[in-house]
Amino acid sequence: PTAAPNISYNLAQMQSMSKYFEAGVAQNFDTVVVDGDWKVKIDFCPKIDSFSPKSVAAGVNGLSLNGVEGKITIYGSNFGNPALGYIKPHLSDVLFHDVDLGWFPAAELDYISWSDSKIVVEVPTMNKSGDIINSPGACTGRIAVFRTDFFSGDTCTTFSSSVLKVQFGMSNDSWNKTITNWQVSLGNFENIKIHGGKRRNLVNSNGIGGYNVIISQIYQDTIKNKAAVAQIRNALDAYRCEYKINLKETNNAMPNVLIKRGTLPFGVSGITMMKTIDYFVNCSENSDSDAAVKEFVIFISEAVLDTLIVNGVTYMFNISSNIPSNIGTINYTDLQRTLMHELGHAIMLRHTNNPEDLMAPGQLTPGYNNFNRAFSANDILGIKHSYELSKVGTCSFAGMTDYECISATPEYLNNLHSIEIYPNPSENKIFILTNSIVPCFVEVISITGKIEYSCNFNTESSLKEIELPENLPNGLFFIRCYDKNKQIIGISNLVIQR
Repeated sequence: PTAAPNISYNLAQMQSMSKYFEAGVAQNFDTVVVDGDWKVKIDFCPKIDSFSPKSVAAGVNGLSLNGVEGKITIYGSNFGNPALGYIKPHLSDVLFHDVDLGWFPAAELDYISWSDSKIVVEVPTMNKSGDIINSPGACTGRIAVFRTDFFSGDTCTTFSSSVLKVQFGMSNDSWNKTITNWQVSLGNFENIKIHGGKRRNLVNSNGIGGYNVIISQIYQDTIKNKAAVAQIRNALDAYRCEYKINLKETNNAMPNVLIKRGTLPFGVSGITMMKTIDYFVNCSENSDSDAAVKEFVIFISEAVLDTLIVNGVTYMFNISSNIPSNIGTINYTDLQRTLMHELGHAIMLRHTNNPEDLMAPGQLTPGYNNFNRAFSANDILGIKHSYELSKVGTCSFAGMTDYECISATPEYLNNLHSIEIYPNPSENKIFILTNSIVPCFVEVISITGKIEYSCNFNTESSLKEIELPENLPNGLFFIRCYDKNKQIIGISNLVIQR
């Protein structure tokens, strides 16, 4: 007899069964029928041979602004074919990994094409459910193809051997449409609502180019509050002076952006230091037209601002430009750096799992006492992407206009050029002339807010001489001078040109 595919049998046993006894004599059967519960086993598990590109951005909806692609093509076999007229098979997915929420399937509307040997999909920051509150986003890691077999009901997941590098991720809004008669199992068809991710852009929300920012009172103590506000302004300047994100401080009673103290819960991995809540306008839930960021609020934990002690451990914000000397006894969180991270969320940047990124979450960075205020190359690409999208405009909002750093905060304006620096541009040595002869502390700060060099002048002289470090690159820097009480006595710009 001829065996069915993938069904094995024992020929000797079958021959021995092919006999019966009649009058004590063995007789052979002409036909043997074997009754059993037979299940044909077919190897349907997907196989991933490769994918490209290897470095991408997530949630950019297929765009390649600044040279970073937003979609990948996966090559292999046994992916399955969709039913005629549909983009992908229902109940088969491409899986990505999120640093906070783990593995998740891409939203259905993020697929561009699907065949048995090739899948094209946007790198997503939206899951299949369309839940914008708890929706994960793709981060650096392996990808996987998940397949469901309608005939057997079996499932199989295959992971790539290579790692997909996700340089940055953008927060998306949700849109949906209904698919009729989509196969959900063998012979069963249903009408299914499917979801996708769409862009959420900064806009001209205040009618004069961007957003009105109000910094509320952070500390009751006047000196502490002034120091904290200075660090908050430094964080704002890191976005608005270098990357032109229009966040203009105002006394307007109707702000679009509010930075304030507030009650925050414990986080997943410890104390929640800050939290950003954004409010947006979804123009249409049934199309992929862009949504608009209308306003946002950043809450700073008042428990930590007032000094929090948990299990004998003291948590505090660092509100100085310098690293505290007692970091071994107190768990400091740098106010400026943490606010720069939250402002990244406010302009729609998601967490990454690249340890070098300022947008990496706390569990990936050294934790407390992290005073690195420099954007990584990945962070900068994300900021530039958000800036370019801000020019588009959406719903009833026009696009955002560039922030002019000359119209910075009142404190910045009052102190700007209250010190003189020459020569400017400079190659190596500069002289600082102040209006005061008191001793002062001088900082050289990059446009991203990183302190590149600092020194003390203990002599009572209005003229200070600084030999600039040789490793400082060409470009624009800020010079800030402080008195012994850490109050700003002068701010100016410096161009290094060697």
